Amino acid sequence: MAEHLLASLLVENDLHGY
Repeated sequence: MAEHLLASLLVENDLHGY
């Protein structure tokens, strides 16, 4: 579960450019 959440955050950050 944690892995999926972490991956989502990483992807979102990448998309936003943070």
